[in-house]
Parts: sequence; structure tokens; C-alpha cells
Amino acid sequence: MDNKQIAQSLQEIGDILEIKGTDRFRVNAYHNASRSVLNYSRDLRDLVDEDPRLLEKIPGIGKNLGKHIDELVNTGACREFERIRTSIPPGLLDMLRVRGVGPKKVKLFFSELKIKDISALEQAAKDGILASLPGMGEKSQKEILEGIAEHSKFDLDRVMISEALMEAEKYIEHMRDCSEVKRIEYAGSLRRRQETCGDVDLLVGAKIVEKVMEHFVSYGDVMKVLAHGSTKSAVILESGIQVDLRVVDDEAFGAALHYFTGSKEHNIRVRDIAKKKGLKVNEYGVFKRASNKIIACKTEEDVFKAVGLKYIEPELREGLDEITAAKSSVKGAKGGLPRLIELKDLKCDLHMHSDWSDGKSSVKEMAENYRDVGLKYIAMCDHSSVMGVTGGLDIGKVQKQWKEIDKLNKKMRGFKILKGSEVDILKDGSLDFSDEILKELDIVVIAAHMYGRLPKAQQMKRLIAAIENPYSKILAHPSGRMINRRGPMDIDMVKIIDACKVNNVVMEINSNPLRLDLTDKHVRIAKDKGVKIAINSDGHDSNQHELLKYGIFVARRGWLTKNDVINTYDLDKLLKIWE
Repeated sequence: MDNKQIAQSLQEIGDILEIKGTDRFRVNAYHNASRSVLNYSRDLRDLVDEDPRLLEKIPGIGKNLGKHIDELVNTGACREFERIRTSIPPGLLDMLRVRGVGPKKVKLFFSELKIKDISALEQAAKDGILASLPGMGEKSQKEILEGIAEHSKFDLDRVMISEALMEAEKYIEHMRDCSEVKRIEYAGSLRRRQETCGDVDLLVGAKIVEKVMEHFVSYGDVMKVLAHGSTKSAVILESGIQVDLRVVDDEAFGAALHYFTGSKEHNIRVRDIAKKKGLKVNEYGVFKRASNKIIACKTEEDVFKAVGLKYIEPELREGLDEITAAKSSVKGAKGGLPRLIELKDLKCDLHMHSDWSDGKSSVKEMAENYRDVGLKYIAMCDHSSVMGVTGGLDIGKVQKQWKEIDKLNKKMRGFKILKGSEVDILKDGSLDFSDEILKELDIVVIAAHMYGRLPKAQQMKRLIAAIENPYSKILAHPSGRMINRRGPMDIDMVKIIDACKVNNVVMEINSNPLRLDLTDKHVRIAKDKGVKIAINSDGHDSNQHELLKYGIFVARRGWLTKNDVINTYDLDKLLKIWE
């Protein structure tokens, strides 16, 4: 089991215990442990291999939970967890995937109406039965029906890019141990950095195929071999992710990498251009149609050059306007391909949380770790007071935190901690802190965590009012969505982008793989309208600077350069944005 699967198991056990009415302390222990595991920077499988006792050093993991995790890693199951799971109908856990349905409501529905699964829940809501239960009503019943409809739209067969990337990198590490592997890359939607992936595509350049295929299926995390052929094999991993391998002659690796990276629409457009030039393009190379003579195949750069295009970064290959831009780049004309932002361009992170609210690390630990990876400054943005469930800070605590930050800044040479806050947007569009506090903050990150189901007109009025607050600086995770868990708020994002432009508010790409919000589509729109973007980790642990790469992926898919992103600015330039 990997970290995500272990975290899911811990979360599920906590949910089951809550459904059963177990004491809150035990429930919280499992939920806290789940968050710690999910946010932990190292793969727990490596940790167990090194020394299982190291598990107890993870926040929230004691001796007993450490033993359970050790069992999960080594066997893929835990006897104690299985015993707890069998104590309730399995459909109760499925109900928790519906937005607005938590363990308390599941317990209510089961104890009062014997509802055991989503289908029965939907029927009860349609029959009007749920509204009569304690604490429910017509509004809650309607929201549950909406949540079920939303749940049915999620593509649960696709996994988050973070999961796919982790599995791909580990598999590639295994494949490099095979001496016959000359070159290896992942391709497909993962290489194009899409937010979710259906599977992982690996491409190998080699001369002797048989040894490569044998090495591929021998990987320790393989649960099932789907195919074991001469040029293509496929497996299912213990994580449930499918990995496909194609082996090509190393001489044709570049052409194959371009072909299998896609997208389908991009490849069609490249083939159309080639055809007009008397050429044909496939996974084996670029050929002259008349003579079938190969003219390019070794590298992707060769393939693009052969058809008269500048190299197009994988993130842009969606069959949209990247082809036109690549043609312009060759001619040196305006409207060419951008020089996309890279992770190394970032100088700061402007949205993170410490143990003052719901983070796992101290301000000092956050600052030191982010500094050690090369950043020059950060903004500590713990939650405002209304977010009590996350330990939001009241005015007194905020001012105490300021004093701690002042002391740390005196000691940390060459690095700066900005005083910030993730301030909640209230129902009427006002902010959770008064102007007296807001004007003292270096960074005010505004965020809508509550009231996500307001009608569109009311939601828009609320968000725009918050954007118009003169102290608002960054709009966090603007749509409020959670990938495959919660849809976006019912808003007109283009009008939100316009409001940010008028009011000089920066829009965030939240790098948490569950969010990736703004989406690449809206990032591109914001760029075209001249709205600046912030790429933030929303880190809750000192190692979560590693999340920034996922924000970079979104930014690159949205055609952003380093000049479009305020995190690339020196501190003095950044602070002048809002003067």
C-alpha cells in the first residue's frame, strides 16, 4: 500500500467509528493520522523497509497505529481494520462520498431509516422521507439530491496526477535497473500534465525487447499482469493504477515519444501539416511520402523541425492554438510559443499554514524547510477565526503570531516571513477580520470555504464584494472545487477574473493536487486579460513545498511565463503590486 491508500484506510476507520458513535478522541486520532500520512513527504513503504519504528515519528502515529500501518504496508491489509469494516454495511462508506453527507448523517439515515447505500438514500430523498428526520428539512433533502447528482458526474476511474506521477517515477526507477533500457519516459496525459490520468504510459527505447518485458512484469508492486507481449505489456498495480509499457527501437524513440504523448487532436494536426509538405508522421518517424524515406525519428525536436514547427512543450499539446504559435515562432513573428515558467523560477510561496491553525509544523519549521529548497520568502497565512474547525485565529492569536514572526525574521538572514492570513469570505461578502487587522497584514488571501451552494447571483455578489475590499490581495482556490469530490461553486469565472483585474487582486493556482484551482482553462483567460497569478502550495506541513510543482504544471498548461506569476518577483517588487 502507498501513502494515499494507507491514509484512506485510516480515514475510513475513523469514519466508521464516528458512524458507530465511538468516542470523539479515538475518531480524531484516526482522522489526524490520515492527514499526517497523506501529507508525509516520504513513501511509508521505504520507511518500513528502513525501520518500522520510524513510523512513530510521524505526527499522530503512536505505537498501535504504527503496527497497523506496518501490517498494511507488508500485507496490503490489517486484521483489526477488517474487523471494524465488517461491523457496518459497506454501502455506508459510499454514502460519505456524497457532498454534504458526513458520518453523523450516515448514522442518522441508517439508525432511523435503515438506509444502507447511495441508491436507497436517493430514493428516500425523492420520496421526501429525509426531510422529516431530526436536523434535516426540505433544504437539506434537496442538497443531498444535488450532491448525489454531482457525485454521478465524477470520473472515479481517473486518478490524480500526484498519484500517477508517484507510481510512474517508482516504476521508472525499477526499469532503469534493466541494462537493456537505453531511454525511458512516461508519456500520455501524465506527460501533458493533465490533472487526472486514466493510466500511466511508459515508453522504453531498447534493442533487446524480451529482457525489458520480463523486467517490467517482475516489478514488486504488480498485482495483475494484463498483457505480456513482444512490444507491449500492461499491468495493474496494488494501488489500482494500470501501467502500459511500449518498447521501441532506441533510434525511433523521439518519434514514438511524440506520438504516445499525444494528445490525439495535437497528433492529427501535426499529421495534417506533414501531409501538406509531402510527409507522413507516425510512431516510427517522419517519412517522405513518395519514397518512404525516413528523415526524422531520434528526438522530438527532430520531428517538429521536420514538419516546420518549433518544439512544442508537452503541456501545450492539446490540438488548440499551439500549432499556429509554433509556426509563428519559426518565423520569429508575434504570437509565438511562450517560454513557459519553471519550478526553479519561484522565489516565494504566499499561502501556507502552521500549527497555529491546522498545519502540522511550526512557523520556524515551515520557514526553514521552504528556505532550504531555495525560496527567498514566504507568507504565513493561517486561517481566520470563523474557521473554527481548522483552529482559525482570533485577533489576539494573530497578534501573538506576528510577534513570533518578528523574532524569527531577526534571526533568519536572507529570508523573510511575511505576515499573512487566509481570511474567510462571509455570506454577505465581508471579510472575517476588521479593516484594522487587514491593513496590518502584508498578505491578505481571501477564500470562500463556506456557503458553497448559494444561488449563482448571490454567490457572485458575495465573491465580487470580497474582491472589491481594498485590502484583498490574493483570491485563493477561486472555484472551490475538489477534484472528484466536490464540484465548483456556481459562478461565472470570467466575471470573477474581470473583477480581479479591476480591483488589482491576484488569482491563485492552488497547488494541492486535490484542488489545482484555477484550472488551466481559466489561467489562460486570466493571462489574456492581464490578471496576475500566484502559485501557492497551501502547505500544511514543512515538506509541502513539494506541492508547488503541481501548480507549475497547471501554469504551464495555461501558457504562463515567469512574468505572469508574482511568485517569481523579488520581495520589493511583489509588495509594490498593491501600492
